[in-house]
Amino acid sequence: MNRNRLEITTMMLTLLMILPVLPALAQATITVTTDKSAYGVNDSLVVKGTVSPVTAGQDVTIIVYSPTNERKAFDQATPAANGSFSKTVKVFGADDVSGVWSVTATYQGVQSSTTILFAGVPTPTPKTSIVISVNIEVASILSGGETAGFYVLTSNAGVPIAANITFAMYGPSNLTGTVTNLGTGLSRISATIPANATVGTYDIVVNASYVTDIYQGSGVGEKAFVISSVLSNINSNVSTLASTSVPAAASSAAAASSAATAAKASVDAMSTVLYVAVILALIAAVAAIASVVQITRKIAG
Repeated sequence: MNRNRLEITTMMLTLLMILPVLPALAQATITVTTDKSAYGVNDSLVVKGTVSPVTAGQDVTIIVYSPTNERKAFDQATPAANGSFSKTVKVFGADDVSGVWSVTATYQGVQSSTTILFAGVPTPTPKTSIVISVNIEVASILSGGETAGFYVLTSNAGVPIAANITFAMYGPSNLTGTVTNLGTGLSRISATIPANATVGTYDIVVNASYVTDIYQGSGVGEKAFVISSVLSNINSNVSTLASTSVPAAASSAAAASSAATAAKASVDAMSTVLYVAVILALIAAVAAIASVVQITRKIAG
C-alpha cells in the first residue's frame, strides 16, 4: 500500500514538473467583413475575412440574419493557406426586408460579426388622380377628296395639359390619320378622306392619358361628322366654274379696260376743244366791252 502511494505521488510530482515546459495551445482568431456596406435589390452579398491559425479540414461557417433576426443565408468557406476566405452567400431580392442586416462568421468555435444595410425597394409615392377633358373641333360636314383637320384640346380644370392621345374613326368607310402636336395640350389630327368614301355619319373617338411622378389621369372625347355627296358636288361645280368662268371674266375685264382707256382719251381731247372755245368766248366778250366803253365816251364828249 505504502509503495503504491509512493509511486502515485512520484508520478504526480513528475507531471507537475513537466506541464510548465509543454507549449501552450494557440487560440483561433477570425475577422469578417463584406464587399460593401450597403446593398440594393439584385446585389450580391460577398462575405470575406481571415482566420488564424489555419487548420486543415476546418471551414468557416457564415450565417446572415435579417433585421427581424431571421436566418436568410447559410454557407461555408474554406480558408486559403494564408488564412483568407471569401464567399458569395446571398443575392438580395425585392421581397427582402429593408434595414440593418447582420453577418456572423464562426471558425473553430470563435465567432466574429459585422452589419450591413439593405435599402430594398422604395415605397412608391401614391399619384394624384386627375380627370382630363378632351375637346374636339371639326367641320360638321366634310366631302370626299379633302384633308380634314380635327383639332383636339386636352386640359385639366381648364388648364391645357400635354397628354398623350390616340384615336380611332368609325363609319361606313375606313378612315385613318396622323397626329401633330401644335402646342401644350393642342394637337391636330389630319385625315385624308378618299374621293370614293361612303357618304354617311362618322365618329372620331380620342383617348388621352397623362402620367408623371405626381399625377396620373385619363379622359375620352367623341365627335360626330358627316361625309356628304352634296358638298362634294358643290366643290366639283365650284372647281368647274372657276376653270371656265374665270378666264371669260378676265377677258371681259380686259376689254372693259381697253374701252375705258379709249373713252378717257376722247374726254381728254374734248376737254382741249372746250378749253379753246372758252378762251375765244372770253376774248370776244372783252372786245365787246371795249367797244361799249368807246361809244359811251363819244356820246359824253
